[in-house]
Amino acid sequence: MTKLVLFDCDGVLINTEELGYHILNDMLAREGISYTREAYVEMLSGITLENFYDYLRKTHPDLPENFERDLQARILASQEADMKVIEGVRALLQKLKDNNIPFAVCSNSGAESLLRKLKKVGLYDDFVPHIYSKDHVDNPKPAPDIYEHAAQIRRIKPEDCIVVEDTMTGVRAGVAAGMNVIGFVGESHRDDSEAEMLTSAGAAMIALSPAQIWEHIADFAGLTPPSPFNGGDLSR
Repeated sequence: MTKLVLFDCDGVLINTEELGYHILNDMLAREGISYTREAYVEMLSGITLENFYDYLRKTHPDLPENFERDLQARILASQEADMKVIEGVRALLQKLKDNNIPFAVCSNSGAESLLRKLKKVGLYDDFVPHIYSKDHVDNPKPAPDIYEHAAQIRRIKPEDCIVVEDTMTGVRAGVAAGMNVIGFVGESHRDDSEAEMLTSAGAAMIALSPAQIWEHIADFAGLTPPSPFNGGDLSR
């Protein structure tokens, strides 16, 4: 029985993962460095920004001194201009509201960044006060802390929670929390191998769109057949 749905933010609710991926690839290419999409997902996606920068410096110590500053500036500028809600997400949230299924957002972003993004795209009012960042817990994903924290606040058992994640890091966090995890691979830049990666990390279900997320949630909640979904196709 679904009693609580916990969403990651970047790459699940908002297209920030896609924006950051393309900017990073462009900046690394200028330094003669390239990653396949599969390698990017396996090594980088889903970790905190601080850990990400540490990883870059350890693997590429010759990067320009101002690389992190310039990358962050480009990402912020891109978010200001191009950040948007992933197609179908608003309809998904409405379906949850219509069926009295509570939800929250649980992100590895810092609190200030998370609030800024949600307000920018108009999702803040949908989630407040249940907006949780890495600043709310001792350990970020892949530790289960943030998902355990959200469930405890709502007094919901882990087995009655569904986590929606687009990274192996996040999937592992949801699994470690004892929750049911949907792996989301609905954005256009996703590699076909990502569904397999998320499944190998423990995702019990894969969704190619918010409409398919709703199908999984409705099935788990015993709302089968689910009512029509207006706001996104059932395929990529």
